[in-house]
Parts: sequence; C-alpha cells; structure tokens
Amino acid sequence: MSSTQESPIAIGNRITFQKKKVGVSIIITQEVSQLNLALMILWWLGISACGAVFAYYWQSTSAQSDAIFFGVATAFVVYFMIRIGKTILWRLIGKEMLLINEEGLSLKNAYGNYGKAKSFIPENVKKLYLITYNVGKFMEFMDRSSYVIGGDTIGFTYQGKEHGFAKQLEEKDAKVLFRLIDKSLREVVKARS
Repeated sequence: MSSTQESPIAIGNRITFQKKKVGVSIIITQEVSQLNLALMILWWLGISACGAVFAYYWQSTSAQSDAIFFGVATAFVVYFMIRIGKTILWRLIGKEMLLINEEGLSLKNAYGNYGKAKSFIPENVKKLYLITYNVGKFMEFMDRSSYVIGGDTIGFTYQGKEHGFAKQLEEKDAKVLFRLIDKSLREVVKARS
C-alpha cells in the first residue's frame, strides 16, 4: 500500500505541518530549553518545600490564629504547586493541534494526545490576525514567558468571541504560520461552497 501523504514540513523549531488534499494539519510543540525546564522544576520543588513547612505548622500549632494563617498559606502554596506542575507538564508533553479540512477548523491544546478539541465552522471564522505584544508592559511580558501557559500569537473572531492559539511563537514563525492558516481557511471555504 503506497502512501500519497506528504511528510511533515517544519516552520522554525516548534511547528510542523502536513498538507492534506484540502486543508492542513499543524502541530505546535511547547518545549523550552533544558535550563528553563530545570529552573521550573527547582521553582516547583522550592514551593513544595515551603508548602510542607506551612502544612507542618498548620497541623502542629495550638493557637487558632496561627492555624488559620498556616492553613491559608498552605492552600495558597498548593494552588501554585498545581499551576507550576501543570506548566511543567505542558512544557514536557504539551502541544497545540490544529486541523483545517472540509469538516472545519479544529483547535486542541493537548497533553500528549489528551485534550478537548474546539471545532469551528470555517465560514464563520472572521478577522484572522496576528497578536502583537508590547514587551514594555509587565503583564504582556509575563504572558510571553516560558513560566506560564499563554502568550497566543494568532487570533480570530468567531461568532463575536475572540479566540487565540499558537502560544509563544517567534514573530517570524507566527507570520509564516498565519499565512499558511489564512490560505488553508480560504481553500477550505472555497471547497465547501
């Protein structure tokens, strides 16, 4: 049995795509440098150690005011342990999966292959655009850091709501990907009509 499917083509270090008869399949990996990953793991371990100390004092103190303080501090630390752990897992096995074909546009943030896909009707995808960031603004700078899951670089309007994807891409890679998606969406809309 011969395969007529093309092999994946790379855009930069994190994006691969495969053209289909009509449309395209795109995978964006979420890997970071080994140093960044090591720092995130150290950060998680440090937060966990603080959480263990707070939990110990929460359980061992006899003063009610101290118990309340350490209980709240423990809850706060557990929240951040979960958030940091989720980000570490995202950086290890996370990927964004986009599929544009005759059935529509599908976006999926996946841990490995697990995740829920969002489906969109291509004719209703309006105003595809590149998201620009001002690194002089603290929150926009943080949204682009490797320590959070965020920093969408391409967005679109669908039924009046804004949707974003292509997290934390280099500007040149985002522009190439934008052109590929725009062309594929137009191709699919034409094929569906």
